[in-house]
Amino acid sequence: MSGTTTTPSLKVVARQLEKLQSEIEQIKAEQNKQPLRHPPASGGGMGTVIKIFEVQSAATGDGIYNCYEQTLDATEWEDTAGNPKFDDKDTTEVEILNLGEFDPRSGYTPALAKYDFIAAWKKKDDEDESRWVGIPIISGSMVRGAITTEASPASDHITCNLYNPTPVEITSGLGSGIEVYCRITGGSALNVAIPYLPDNTPITVYCIQGKWWCDTNFQTIDTSKGLEISNNKLAVKLDTTEMQFESGKISTKLYECP
Repeated sequence: MSGTTTTPSLKVVARQLEKLQSEIEQIKAEQNKQPLRHPPASGGGMGTVIKIFEVQSAATGDGIYNCYEQTLDATEWEDTAGNPKFDDKDTTEVEILNLGEFDPRSGYTPALAKYDFIAAWKKKDDEDESRWVGIPIISGSMVRGAITTEASPASDHITCNLYNPTPVEITSGLGSGIEVYCRITGGSALNVAIPYLPDNTPITVYCIQGKWWCDTNFQTIDTSKGLEISNNKLAVKLDTTEMQFESGKISTKLYECP
């Protein structure tokens, strides 16, 4: 009849519910057949896995290092004798880009040294090749200790060796013989600036995109005022005019400031 609504019978409703339940079961069965998938990492197409590595040497390419993967030593977990808690998994070298050096300056010098640690993960490049990138987690924080291997030279940079995490001076390989640049007010030569740096002087340095800097500010001395560097100290050369006294002649000498 026109204008009326037909109510489905209970049998029809029951058949529809059975069909719906069957479809739900089929969907569940298909889901159970599929392997568990992790959300893709940005640009990587894979789950992000972070690993710990130890730096061994500089690789080809600024900011890239050859590293050994590390394993956590269970027997050293509760150690109180100062033993390291990580060991080399093996001696397979893995190339890793330190993200702190992704845009190095000209005259690049590595920011990391041997035995520094770096946390790294894989990321695909624009040619779909997986690369390791990471962030230093011990030393390599861009601020670290160093020691001069020469006295203040007639230039704005001085040669130094870095300290490793122990800390022990690195005398060969990665971390040795680095050029540390200095900011000198009024000039560009360390040998006529204060503070003067004798050989084997500990200093604090930091690295910005592959260029090392000393955190000390230097001031050029004014030699026209009688100032000079003598025996690794600032000296004041007084007027040499002789002064007559009854007790005899007294000539001025070179006085050294402490």
